Amino acid sequence: MSLLDRLKPEYLKMLKDEEINYPYSAKKVQEELAEANHWVDLKYSSIVNLATYLNTYDYSPTGIDNLFSDEEH
Repeated sequence: MSLLDRLKPEYLKMLKDEEINYPYSAKKVQEELAEANHWVDLKYSSIVNLATYLNTYDYSPTGIDNLFSDEEH
């Protein structure tokens, strides 16, 4: 199951909303999430963008891990 499938619904909505302001980079983050199965496989730039778009500004392993659920929605 991809990270995009496991991204918590409220964060998925926020990420989709960011496409209005940042169409290219928000879409690239979504594409990378769709291809990755674990957050450690993400590029650092995607982690920074994701934390910024979701207003968490938490780049720690725990902070990133908490963005995802263990099951698909």
